[in-house]
Amino acid sequence: MAYWMAQVGVKLEPRMMGIFLKYQFYKHWDNFPDQQEVILEQSYAIQKMLDNALAGEYLHNGSAMIIDRQLRIAEKREEPLKGECLPGRMMQHFYHDQLLNLHSQRGARSDRQQSVFNNPPDKVRRSWFITFFGAALFWAPSHHLAGLNNMWVDKLLAKQPWNLLVSTLLREWDGHRLVATILITANVSFLGVNDLPSDGIVKIACFLSTISSSTSFVLITALEGRIRNMESLHNIVKAQAWLNLLNNENIGLEILAVLLGLPYGLTIMVFFTIAFMSYCMHDVKSITAIIVGTVLLWHLVILIWSL
Repeated sequence: MAYWMAQVGVKLEPRMMGIFLKYQFYKHWDNFPDQQEVILEQSYAIQKMLDNALAGEYLHNGSAMIIDRQLRIAEKREEPLKGECLPGRMMQHFYHDQLLNLHSQRGARSDRQQSVFNNPPDKVRRSWFITFFGAALFWAPSHHLAGLNNMWVDKLLAKQPWNLLVSTLLREWDGHRLVATILITANVSFLGVNDLPSDGIVKIACFLSTISSSTSFVLITALEGRIRNMESLHNIVKAQAWLNLLNNENIGLEILAVLLGLPYGLTIMVFFTIAFMSYCMHDVKSITAIIVGTVLLWHLVILIWSL
C-alpha cells in the first residue's frame, strides 16, 4: 500500500489508507463490472454523495473536484443507474480526488489553488530569468507564469484552468499571427522604397522587424500544433507530462512561461516603428521631423504610462 500511496507524498494515516482502499475497491469494480450488482439503495447513496460534491463545486470558486459531468450521467430517477460499471467508474475518481487532496487531514486542500506543502502559487519566488525576459518581452512571460502557477499547485494540473488557458492562447495567437503577417508585408514593402538609405538604422530596423515577425509566425504555428494535441479534456495526462518535462527544480515553469510569451513579445517588437520614425526624421531640421518627433514623444509617454 505504501508503494501506491507514494504519489501523495505525505505521512500516511489510517483515515487516508481507508480512502485509498475505497479507491482501489471501486477501481476493481470498474475493471470487473460483471462481478458486481447495483441495488437501488446503493444507487441513491451514490447519487446523494455526488449531489453533495456538486454543491461544493458550484458554491466554491476553485473547487478541487470536477464532478459535474459525472452528475449529468447520474441524474435522479426512479430506477438504478444504468450500467454496472458506472458506480465503479464514478466513485474511483471521487475517492482518488479525496486522496490527492488529503481529505479529512489537517491542512487538506479545500480549493485548487491551496498547497498542502505550504507552497502557495502567489508566493513562488521568481528568478532573474523571468525578470529579465519578462521585461524584454513586455511582461508577457510574467503574466503567463502567474497563470501557470495557479493551475499547477503542488504539481497537480487542474482541468478547468488548463482548458481556459488553452482556449485563451489559441484565440490570442490567431491575432498575433495576423499582426505578424501584416508586419512582414509592411517591412518587405518598406524595403522596396527607392530613396531608402542603403545602410543605416532604417534598414537594420526593417530587417530586425522582419526577422522578429517571421519568428513569431513560425513559433505560433509550432506551439499551436503542440497545444491542440492537448486541447481535449481527455488529454490532460499529456498536458501534465508536458509540464513535468518543462519544469525546472530551480526556476519552476519559468521556461514555459517565456516560451508562451514569445509570440506576443516578438510581435509587439518596435523595430518597424523605429525604422519608420528614423526614415521620417532623417532630416531633423525639416517640418516633418519636428511634427513626427513631437507626436512620437507624446505616444511614448502614453505607452509607458499604460504599461
